[in-house]
Amino acid sequence: MHAVSTTARSSGRATGITIRRGGEVTTLTARHGVVLSAGALNTPRLLMLSGIGDEAELRRHGIRVAAKLPGVGRNFQDHVLVAGCIWEYKQPLPPASPSRSVGSRFRPPTRSCSC
Repeated sequence: MHAVSTTARSSGRATGITIRRGGEVTTLTARHGVVLSAGALNTPRLLMLSGIGDEAELRRHGIRVAAKLPGVGRNFQDHVLVAGCIWEYKQPLPPASPSRSVGSRFRPPTRSCSC
């Protein structure tokens, strides 16, 4: 199954998603809402295929504009160098307690890997 685009009504809210499964295109509708979470590359791709994005870019590809959002698909930054790093602490961190603030639980490592 591959998502093809989102579907929307005139109010601009997503009401479902169009998928391709086994060569057949089907539209699935939602009763309450749609959460689009397809990763760093596919989420903006689906939004743009649905007509949500930079107006000039959408029109250039013959896509009907549903919502003008010029930031969609822009400023993508992949973080390939982070994927293989392992961070080590010299001493184990104590268990987090509810009385400590969230910021105090996340201390930077005392030593880092040589990635």
